[in-house]
Amino acid sequence: MARIIILLGLIMMALGLQAQTPLNLTTAGELQTPSDAYITKPGESVLIPNTHISMVPPEHFMFSAQMQGFFNAGTSSAIQVSEILGTSYIMVCKSLTPEYIQSQNLIYKDKIDVTTNSGYDGYIYILGFTSKGVDYERLMFLAGDYHHTIWANVSYPLISRGILYETMKESLLTAQFVK
Repeated sequence: MARIIILLGLIMMALGLQAQTPLNLTTAGELQTPSDAYITKPGESVLIPNTHISMVPPEHFMFSAQMQGFFNAGTSSAIQVSEILGTSYIMVCKSLTPEYIQSQNLIYKDKIDVTTNSGYDGYIYILGFTSKGVDYERLMFLAGDYHHTIWANVSYPLISRGILYETMKESLLTAQFVK
């Protein structure tokens, strides 16, 4: 149980730090992209560095190993992917109550059951937050089996939800373990 509590603490800390705004501004106010970024081919499954996870990003998204995911500067949106070894997504999700999420200065909106294209069960938490005066929506995706968890955070400006939500959800559902 202590292991789950520590893991949950790390996840929630990362929620506040990761994927809030995918790109940085230079002092001149210009967008600065990661130096290793490249555009993926449409429909191409990409292996995420330091994981056993691959996924197909939305079209027109760039991949960055430095960011451990994908981003689109035009929509100010990002997907960051990581892997949790030795812990079931079910155990992680048991502790992610609406009250706990809200105690981390995030707005809990919804939790939906999903099944990935490769058959893994999981959840997508729909959360909200504000960064630098802009309202964002975050999709926190957790899926896997009893020993491995796929964890991805998607963030995009709330104003773009109508355009991005389904596309991002479809991309998340392509996540799978590569053996």
